[in-house]
Amino acid sequence: MEQNQIIKTSIGEIHIWQVEKYSARIAAGEKKRSIERSQILSKLVELGFEESLNHKSTGQPFIQGRDDIFLSISHSNGIIAIYCANCPIGIDIEHKRNSLFQGRSYFVNEREEKLDLTEELLQIIWGAKEAFYKKLEGQIVDLKNDVTICFVDMEEGIVQLEYDFKQVQLRFRVTEGLYLVYSD
Repeated sequence: MEQNQIIKTSIGEIHIWQVEKYSARIAAGEKKRSIERSQILSKLVELGFEESLNHKSTGQPFIQGRDDIFLSISHSNGIIAIYCANCPIGIDIEHKRNSLFQGRSYFVNEREEKLDLTEELLQIIWGAKEAFYKKLEGQIVDLKNDVTICFVDMEEGIVQLEYDFKQVQLRFRVTEGLYLVYSD
């Protein structure tokens, strides 16, 4: 996935960028949270949102005074993604982790265990559940068991999940060990 890019979706835009000198800044003692917050606020100003960034009690970010804009934010090791849209959305971006197979019992349910669980598919399942959780502002009681990944089309970049007896489709992209999953 090319950094510093914009992905246009049917409902909004995803802005992805690499924080300059991220590792060096962390090594020099800057706090990860401070770096990321500063970067996110700068990007929002660049996008024309001068209003304040706040968070609901659910953790969902929003721009004060802009009920017409929905945000979802994700970050992973110096890569930041902001999704801006006109309806509730969710996004997750992750660098490849080799530990997901051992930890799959934390997030993979019994129905999903029947899928061909490769490391890559586990990354997508994790990202899809995270993105969907954000879209619903954390209002899912048991993410592992209440959300089931039913189908993943690796060529088309589509994840089909089931929640509350409804089918929901998300999209994903995989490039250079970086996994991006988002609602559309």
